[in-house]
Amino acid sequence: MSRRCCDRHDLRGKVMGIASCGQLACPGPTATVSIEFGHRRRGYDRSTMSTSQVQLSERAMERARIAIGGVFFLVGLAFGTWAARIPDFKRDLSLSDAQLAVAFVCLEGAAVAGLWVGGALAVRIGSGPAVRWSIPLFAMALAVLGFVPGLGALGATVAMFALANSVIDVAMNAQGVVVERRLGRPLMSAFHAMHPIGGIVGSAVGALAAHQSVDRALHLPMVGAVMLVLSFVIGPRLLPGKADRTDGERSGDRTGRGWSRPLVLFSVMAFCMTFADGTANNWSAVYLRDVLHASPGVAGAVVTAFLAAMALGRLVGNRLVRRYGAVRVFRVAALIGGLGLAAGTVTDQVAGGFLGFAVFGIGASVTLPLTLAAAGGLPDVDTARAVARVSMVGYVGSFVAPALVGGLTEDAGLRVALLLPAALVLATLPLAHCLREADSGPCDVPGAR
Repeated sequence: MSRRCCDRHDLRGKVMGIASCGQLACPGPTATVSIEFGHRRRGYDRSTMSTSQVQLSERAMERARIAIGGVFFLVGLAFGTWAARIPDFKRDLSLSDAQLAVAFVCLEGAAVAGLWVGGALAVRIGSGPAVRWSIPLFAMALAVLGFVPGLGALGATVAMFALANSVIDVAMNAQGVVVERRLGRPLMSAFHAMHPIGGIVGSAVGALAAHQSVDRALHLPMVGAVMLVLSFVIGPRLLPGKADRTDGERSGDRTGRGWSRPLVLFSVMAFCMTFADGTANNWSAVYLRDVLHASPGVAGAVVTAFLAAMALGRLVGNRLVRRYGAVRVFRVAALIGGLGLAAGTVTDQVAGGFLGFAVFGIGASVTLPLTLAAAGGLPDVDTARAVARVSMVGYVGSFVAPALVGGLTEDAGLRVALLLPAALVLATLPLAHCLREADSGPCDVPGAR
């Protein structure tokens, strides 16, 4: 291969030739990443990757990888901070349970609306710019929460906080998939691991601040200021909006803009997983306390154990995918998660319930990242559009889960109600084949042939 193929003015015409040989003629820090997609590694599908995407250096891609991991961490940090100070809001503002529930309704409603706003922004301006402009708003909303004087201000501020969070949720997942596809190796599990890690840090610092009687008017603005500063560091390192687009989108091909069958299946899988995730976050402590009669300390610790187990699973998830492939990892993880959650809900022992939710955290850790990564790899579909749609449907599951499980609890009891998310997790097993491995073809629906 002639060295002239690395000439900047001749690169566009030579990309296909370089990709077909599977190596770069001129390696170095300025070598483009998008022309390496002819490679295949065991257990990871690159068959749908474009070879004529926006040219970016390896150094820029590595900066983007670190930056998007930082975004996941900041989102977890912010929500962990807010969650840890909720009792202080109730006490400081003299709120009843019903009034606090009104604030939660504002939060959940704005969060659902934010999913659609995030999807539209990620498609219109690109996932990178959508994240870049949303983080400062998210940080400022957290800071303002420290000064709210009453229920009305609390409802409005948590709505802004949740709206910005949902926009970032959708866009950061789309950006993560773009970075993963361009670097040509599994990364989504590691990105998602940063979210519970941030949540653990935020909740731990928040609990310490509450224990030391640090006023929320000091604590929340300080965390918001740190997030704001970091957003100005992270933002410029994210990929430009054009990096999201495939050849079909840039050439005006609109065939991939509808809800294809694989996209619908990925959305169903994401909904099932986030439904179970939302249930564990909101009902695990209640289950241990009210049903298994655990002490308040043990009941509160089960959420931390669930998040820690999920973070641990995601940290090793990428390595497992490279070794065994996405389909096998998803199936084993969903089976472990579903059975673990079911076992935790049928036991009469506190230790058994605690362990069940921890095992569920390990099993559920990699399923959503793998689903989003597969959606972003669909051919002839804009990456941001595909991931945004699956994320929107998926995250709705986490929002409706607490209320639906609560309604079932009134009729059948919490123990029976918790079997629903376990069943939904296990229901994704027949769809796992849609997560294409290196040598597999397009996704087919079981029984469609």
